[in-house]
Amino acid sequence: MRLIQFVTSDKERAVGLVSDKGIEQVNSVISTRELALDAIRGKQTIVERVNALGLGEIHDYDVLIKAGRVLPPLDHPDAAHCILYLAHAKLRHCSYGPELRVGELPSHLKGTVRIRRNGYVFWEKSFPTGEDNMSHSIANLEYHHFKYNQFLRSGDVHVQFLGTSVASQQRMATSLKSRFQNSVAR
Repeated sequence: MRLIQFVTSDKERAVGLVSDKGIEQVNSVISTRELALDAIRGKQTIVERVNALGLGEIHDYDVLIKAGRVLPPLDHPDAAHCILYLAHAKLRHCSYGPELRVGELPSHLKGTVRIRRNGYVFWEKSFPTGEDNMSHSIANLEYHHFKYNQFLRSGDVHVQFLGTSVASQQRMATSLKSRFQNSVAR
């Protein structure tokens, strides 16, 4: 299940399910954070909660993107709580979005990492990802992340970036104009 946050034509926040029909608006919630907290309170998964709430109006994804109405897939109403904790050795400025994948994670995916300069692809390489291709399981990563008290504060949002080492295996010089892009086929 792939979810987005967006702003409706009435300027209201909404959560949408990405489907073949377009963006199907999830009833009764205005953020993925609210949806997750609602699922936790109801002892449900996010997928179960979306199914229980049901879907409403269908929106055109391309129209939402062109109108600049797609929001980050996860945010927090209080910026003081939206602290992003990353792996100890990998603190980087980065972004994500616009979709949030929920439910069972694929065990194998093929991704591509690119370095762009001045709008052109300078370097590109594919990489395998997913738990089948990892040294540690997702459960093990979660265990080691959440064993620290500073990561157990109620209301905090945690995002784990699982990257690729293919770029670091190459001998190339980057510059301030270099832009890194990771993408994964659906």
